[in-house]
Amino acid sequence: MALGTFDFKKVYIIFGPKRITGFADGEGCSLKPTGPTYGSVTGADNVTSRIRQYPPLDISIKLLQTTPTNQDLSLLHDADKAGNTPLEFALFDRSGTTIVTALEAWITGFADISVGSELTIREWKIATSGQWFENVGGNS
Repeated sequence: MALGTFDFKKVYIIFGPKRITGFADGEGCSLKPTGPTYGSVTGADNVTSRIRQYPPLDISIKLLQTTPTNQDLSLLHDADKAGNTPLEFALFDRSGTTIVTALEAWITGFADISVGSELTIREWKIATSGQWFENVGGNS
């Protein structure tokens, strides 16, 4: 059995024209479909049919409050509100084979702001249309 290696520094997350950097420790980004890939119905005679569905993605990005990426995302969100312009989203794991791309993605709202005597995390939420591609790969 081969030893696999993951390197978060080789994960590139891009939203529109900006590469996302300055992630919080731990889970920096998560992507989850909002529903199943297939739905099914079983009729009275016990015959089952399925239908292909295209659920959107819910994306969560957790950043340090000190990263300039927060300003970038704020500006992209402002531009979207002014011009109603979804952007492309991409995640590439260059230490493995995972790839996720979405043709239409948008920030759903500003990250919560909390200030105090300790650094905080800013969590940004991004939604997509059902037009996305994924390859959930591994690392070697």
